[in-house]
Amino acid sequence: MASAKASASSSSSTGAQPMRRPGYGQQGTPVRLTCNHFAVTLSRGMDVAQYNVKISYADDPNDKVLVEKGANRRVMDKVRAELEKKLIFDGENTAYVLGDLSFGDKEMEVTLDKAMGASSSSGGPAKKRRADASSYKVRIKFSTKVDLGILMRKEDLHLSRAQDALRVLDVLVREQAARREYVLLRESYFHQSLGPVKDVGEGVESWSGYHASFRPCSLGLSLNLDPSTTIVIKPQLVHEFLAEYFDTSPGSIRADHLTRAKRVLKGIVVQVYTKTRHKIFGFSDEPASSQRFELKEKGADGTFRLNSTTVLQYYQARYNETLQFPNLHCVNVGKATRAVYVPMEFCSILPGQRYKRKLSGNQIRRHLDQARLLPSDRANVINSGITQLLSNSSVELQSLNVKVDSKMMSVQGRVLPAPLVTTCFAMSSFSCMLLQLKFGHRDVPVQGGRWNYNRDTVARAALPVKEWIVVCFNRKKNPFSHQDVSRIANQLKECCVQKGMAVENPGLVLVEDPSFSEHPGWERVDMMVAKMRKNNPNPGRRPGFVLCLLPSKESDAYAPFKRLFLTKEGIPNQCIAPQRNPNNQYLTNVVLKMNAKLGGYNTVLTSEFKKELPKLSYAQTMILGMDVSHGSPFSHTPSVAAMVGSFDWPRITRYSARVMAQSAKQEAFANIPSMLESLLKNFKNFQGEKGCYPQQLIVFRDGVSESQFESVLTGELQDIIKTCEGLGIRPKITLVVAQKRHHTRFLPVGQQKKNVEPGTVVDRDVAHPTNFDFFLCSHFGMLGTSRPTHYIVLYDEIGFRPDEIQMTINNLCYTYVKSTTAVSVVAPINYAHLAAKKMKNFMSLDGSETGSLSSAATRESAPPVPVLPELQGNVANTMFFV
Repeated sequence: MASAKASASSSSSTGAQPMRRPGYGQQGTPVRLTCNHFAVTLSRGMDVAQYNVKISYADDPNDKVLVEKGANRRVMDKVRAELEKKLIFDGENTAYVLGDLSFGDKEMEVTLDKAMGASSSSGGPAKKRRADASSYKVRIKFSTKVDLGILMRKEDLHLSRAQDALRVLDVLVREQAARREYVLLRESYFHQSLGPVKDVGEGVESWSGYHASFRPCSLGLSLNLDPSTTIVIKPQLVHEFLAEYFDTSPGSIRADHLTRAKRVLKGIVVQVYTKTRHKIFGFSDEPASSQRFELKEKGADGTFRLNSTTVLQYYQARYNETLQFPNLHCVNVGKATRAVYVPMEFCSILPGQRYKRKLSGNQIRRHLDQARLLPSDRANVINSGITQLLSNSSVELQSLNVKVDSKMMSVQGRVLPAPLVTTCFAMSSFSCMLLQLKFGHRDVPVQGGRWNYNRDTVARAALPVKEWIVVCFNRKKNPFSHQDVSRIANQLKECCVQKGMAVENPGLVLVEDPSFSEHPGWERVDMMVAKMRKNNPNPGRRPGFVLCLLPSKESDAYAPFKRLFLTKEGIPNQCIAPQRNPNNQYLTNVVLKMNAKLGGYNTVLTSEFKKELPKLSYAQTMILGMDVSHGSPFSHTPSVAAMVGSFDWPRITRYSARVMAQSAKQEAFANIPSMLESLLKNFKNFQGEKGCYPQQLIVFRDGVSESQFESVLTGELQDIIKTCEGLGIRPKITLVVAQKRHHTRFLPVGQQKKNVEPGTVVDRDVAHPTNFDFFLCSHFGMLGTSRPTHYIVLYDEIGFRPDEIQMTINNLCYTYVKSTTAVSVVAPINYAHLAAKKMKNFMSLDGSETGSLSSAATRESAPPVPVLPELQGNVANTMFFV
């Protein structure tokens, strides 16, 4: 391949393949690292036959496919024994056979000794769903041959046929985990025995486990193994879980709690009084003491009659059990048409069931505190995990002629140097190991990815802040007084002045009566706005800025306040949840956000200031960040797509955002033309009458997996090109994907208690064998083990050399306006994520938020995609999202 540009042209012609690597980076100080990949070798190739598998109940006239993965695996265990073949099953619909079977298509009937029971229509113990529920029909049909020998050839590891072979190895590892009754989640497995079980609060706990996947890399084939955690519901009685979840006593669980409880527990398997297992459908309408059902009983004359009884009476008469909580509602373990009621105190939640709701702020904090591992601790856990994995799977791996090394791989990395910098605007320049940022009056050195802002002013202050207002939504317990709020406002004003901003004293300070704290958030906001208008010292004029004090980050007043002031009032604003006496660092962080929202510059890279950024400073360039934010895993909340674009070339600091809703879980951007056209016009208009469109676009796309590269190239990239052509322009485009959800980690050799240095880049050894990719750890890892960002250059018309794109991305990590540290992923992607999250808050106010667990009916009635409210013109092109 002659050049990056030629590669891009080739990619454009096929429209499907990522560009090939044009070379390797050379800049930086070499450093040796260990990596949580393990070398994999094959002694010889072999063919594996792939079969499609369909399992259904033997007597089901609709031939419905069985969906319980546990039952699927038990059925295939019987098939394996009958066929006397080494068969690997993925738990769903694919099986692999070493060699092949003596048939191409076959139907078998399998009987299990014991099947899961299901609910009867009475209130008593459950009976079997059907008399012959343990008989299953299995159809096995030949699909294709998989050549494992392709994994022996490094030059072929990028081919789709290699991915098919890798899947065989991944399925093998997963099946061994399933045999040990581990909880499986994609390429990870979890169990109580794999690490400490830690209470996360609100009825859930974290289980430890491992991510394990076979990966192609420059050195050949590797196994990526990394510690992982998942959240499961604590095994306990249902009423005990609800008491924890709602932070109350079991006897105080109210009927209005049950709507939320159903969203959390629907589909969870419980073991009832009779030791049978059932899935929770919902809850009864009445407490056990008054919930009635028709009980079919045989009379003395041999005839059957229906007698009405309560659940309380039934358990007393049938089992001689006196309920401890007769006033609690019952669990319905039946169906909508055939309810089966069991008292909560007789329903035990089985272990190992994943919690699929969004974690609360407190749960997230506890989970992160528990999941973090120092580099040395992570290395110990990984070494323990590889020993266990090789022990559990050695026979199966050997049958495929696969050998996995037991030592972590050693890889070559580099610590990127700082760019040339200037000091005090002098023309002389020098090279050093300190990246420097340009402030208002001097260059400030950056050490270890961080810099001190305490004695410096912002690079350029926003316009003076006049006629601003302070509002406080209070808390019921230990509320803020008017004096407290005024003091915080004055402290913030003084901090603004110290940082170079011109800020007058607030014109109005309003503090909510603590008695209003229990009102709904939207109602509190409406009352506060009415109060603002009534007491505005400048009637008829909107304030230039509003500072909002909230009682907590989770306050329900936040979303309605933001929506009102961004989409109706059009007033720049900042929400904070301060302590009663905030420190200077906290106030400084607030000032950075305020200055950015009001149009100022906090920091500017010296190379940016002097127009010395490679490729960016020599042609008008717009940088785009793209991200799609989804709801919780099982929700039907519409997804939100956000695109941010820089508009102040030759600087790369200020961005505006465009945000739109789209169908739930849709990762592909649905509205690129309208969002991009608006951002391009904003870029042009910002330059004034002689403004022009950008000559170059650098696009950073977040949240895209390897399987979606093709759709990005053939869909999103083409939408970008067509949108530009529709405006009569055709800028050069470079498209880079950033991945954070991976499990590759790097540790310094001999210093495993420390994280790698900021700027550490790896583009060899464990990088892709052919794609233009690299791992970059741009930030300083203060907690746990640093996670590098994996960047993949899919398309490049600008013609970046490896060193140039790596340095450009590293520099962009130092331009995040909210922070005085380098961030772990480029600033535009962070901004896109923030913009999507900010606007997503508005959807819950329209009722677009729905429950998390779905039935077929729910899937058919997924909420329509809402039209997000438009931002007012005077805030639309600001950095409102920071």
